[in-house]
Amino acid sequence: MRAGLSSKGSSGTPGTRSMRKRRVPNIPSFFFVMTLKFPGVRFPIPVVIPLFVLEDLLESAAIAVNTFGFIHPLSRRKIQCSTMRYKGFSGWDEELDIKTVLDVTSKLIKGLRSCGRFTLLEVSDGSQSLSVTVRLV
Repeated sequence: MRAGLSSKGSSGTPGTRSMRKRRVPNIPSFFFVMTLKFPGVRFPIPVVIPLFVLEDLLESAAIAVNTFGFIHPLSRRKIQCSTMRYKGFSGWDEELDIKTVLDVTSKLIKGLRSCGRFTLLEVSDGSQSLSVTVRLV
């Protein structure tokens, strides 16, 4: 036998192969893809939202709201008063601030991206040939 080619595995027993499990890091998801299939429509309709753009947009909006509130304190109070109307509607018990909502949403998207690629939702109605699929790719 030539060097490097052997029928023995790393355990040294003939005929067995060692299976090493390598930990493959999760590839982050980049797109939110919603696929809609309607009855009577031949091809499914994809709706694609780039998550990295949405995450950057939310972070930038939070910075802009914070900066605008610092420059114009009266508008900051007006923004806080207008968001207080939605406090009971959202079920949020703490002080509701638009910057906090933008930051939490941005962190949620970052967390979803770090989970990797997966199918979030898959619903179909066989009798109507209607289906909705939501994936993170």
